[in-house]
Amino acid sequence: MKKLKVSCKHALGATVLALFLSGPQGAWADDDLSDMLDRLSTVPAEQAQTLAKSIQLEWSKSGSATADALFKLGQDAWGRRDYLLAVDHLDAALGFAPDFVAARYLRAQAYLHAGMTGPALDEIEVLLAKETRHFPSVFLLANVLEMYGQIEQARAAYLKLRAIHPHYPDLDNSLRRISSMLDGHSL
Repeated sequence: MKKLKVSCKHALGATVLALFLSGPQGAWADDDLSDMLDRLSTVPAEQAQTLAKSIQLEWSKSGSATADALFKLGQDAWGRRDYLLAVDHLDAALGFAPDFVAARYLRAQAYLHAGMTGPALDEIEVLLAKETRHFPSVFLLANVLEMYGQIEQARAAYLKLRAIHPHYPDLDNSLRRISSMLDGHSL
């Protein structure tokens, strides 16, 4: 991933986003999805990944065949590492289904991999404004904060992720790495 200088607006925006994580939950979560998200924080490790996949399946429903087809094109472009083309397809998908969570998240990732940190943070902000428990976005935010040296804020985001999905892949390693940084040790 190409590392670019982040503007002051987005550096501050990232800090605000980390603090924002304690906000309200659930504009995109119906009752069943909300219940699954609630359970995710308490299920044993052996059930967590299955439940997380079920949640992500719900987030991958657009309600539009056209949006689904455009999302698939975006995924294909992503797979070829053509991130700008992926963004174009995902923009079009979101034009047909603005609340298509999976498309919005993939667009955040594509922006980030294309070196466009500001738009990536904007996407993460939209996702977390609608659903503070969107655990992939919380992890992505924590990674961006860490990448730009906002270690305290990254740690806060990782801890928020632990409260949402304690068994998220690589969470424990990320928290150990951050703790080591905060203790003044380099890895």
